[in-house]
Amino acid sequence: MPEDFLSNIQKQIHARLRELDGIQQEYDRLLAAADALGVSTGNGSSAARSRARKTTASVRRPARARARRTTARKTTATKSAPTRTTRGRTRTRASATVTSGRRRATGARKRAPRGANRDAVLAALRSKPSGASARELATSAGVGRVSTYQVLGRLESEGLVSRKERGEGPALYTTR
Repeated sequence: MPEDFLSNIQKQIHARLRELDGIQQEYDRLLAAADALGVSTGNGSSAARSRARKTTASVRRPARARARRTTARKTTATKSAPTRTTRGRTRTRASATVTSGRRRATGARKRAPRGANRDAVLAALRSKPSGASARELATSAGVGRVSTYQVLGRLESEGLVSRKERGEGPALYTTR
């Protein structure tokens, strides 16, 4: 008896989903036409509608298809990155590499091992006994400018590096 009841409910759910699928496709076509014509639909942003459509699509998919899609996403793949708006400026990021669900810009460097930036900046500073600016050190050490400034600040607080201000030009760093 309970099996008949459950199978009956499952049949009703599948029939209703098939019925609503056609309606959902028509709704999506109407939204696309309204967007193309610039007509405001008055029911939220297009991003919210897109998320809603994706959510309903994942509900309709069998569990095996969802599992396959999730597994495929964890492999390394290159995808085009979205356009981002930051402080009123619109930028398009370079394509991103997706590994285990995390994004990294394709041209981005991997993190340096612990202490590698410090060693590189110290080596560059020792090769210039008369001193160098942070920008020159960053270029010769192959370390980013922000990282170089952070490393130099730590080295200065540890007493390994001295900083000499030069009037209008950038500060000069030398080893002690």
